[in-house]
Amino acid sequence: MKTSTIPLFVIPFITIPCHATVSPAGGGNVSVNLVRGTWQVRGDDSPNAVTITTLSSNKVRLTGQASNGGTTTINGKPYQDITTAEPLFIALGDGNDDLKVSGTFGNTVTVLFERGIDRFYGSSITTKSPFNIDMGDDTSGSGNESATLIQCNLGGVSYTTSRAQGSNNFSLSASQLKGDLTIQGANHSNSISMASVEIQGGIRAKLGDEPNNTTYSDNFAMTACKISKAIEIDMGDGTGSVSLGTVTADRVRVTFGGGYDQLLVNQCSFRSAAFDGGAGNKDRVTGSQNIFTTKPDIRNFEVNELK
Repeated sequence: MKTSTIPLFVIPFITIPCHATVSPAGGGNVSVNLVRGTWQVRGDDSPNAVTITTLSSNKVRLTGQASNGGTTTINGKPYQDITTAEPLFIALGDGNDDLKVSGTFGNTVTVLFERGIDRFYGSSITTKSPFNIDMGDDTSGSGNESATLIQCNLGGVSYTTSRAQGSNNFSLSASQLKGDLTIQGANHSNSISMASVEIQGGIRAKLGDEPNNTTYSDNFAMTACKISKAIEIDMGDGTGSVSLGTVTADRVRVTFGGGYDQLLVNQCSFRSAAFDGGAGNKDRVTGSQNIFTTKPDIRNFEVNELK
């Protein structure tokens, strides 16, 4: 983090905000302030590592962790306690940031990363409100970022992948959502995996178009999932694969663009299904032991081995 000499001014009745704190080398400082009814957690441009854990039914603790040879501070101290009734907005800034979250929250939680290789891990999170994760606009970075949600009970989830190159991963497992899951990918490699998930709403996923003549690819895998409404997956152009195993939903639509694409559907149950291989060639759909209430609409697959 860059440091500079700051002229001293006497400013009556104004508190210097916490983000002006100079952080230890390598650790970074994170400010926590209640602004117009929303908790705002903001990091600096150093690598920040923060853990959020439950203290009681209406309070959580933000604790700085070791990062890049230093230890992240919270408002210049080791930790900060906050209440959970208010919305929580977390923006850790540039740098390679690491955020781990658990606990019960009474309102919307939004996580926004920026430039850097970032990691998010959420476990045993409970909230009736939406949980939003945006991995940031890393258009000049190498990507390889990840977000994980495990054993969570959430009002809904919105996930936006990093806009960086590289492989970016999102995992959702052993969790329940009362609302929808929305996924927005980018024009590089995206990997989405879901296992043992129950969603009372639906799924809308758009994974992005991969540039021509590259090794980028998109992968979307679901196993042992129950979706009350529709599953809509748009894989975009480029090489893509979708695997649906033991998945139930009212409706499912999977659409590919140009490129070599593969779709595997095994032991699934859908009232209606539509699968479109897109403009590529040698596209393949396969699978068996499925239950379709109506005959599935299958188009633009050069190889159709779906039973």
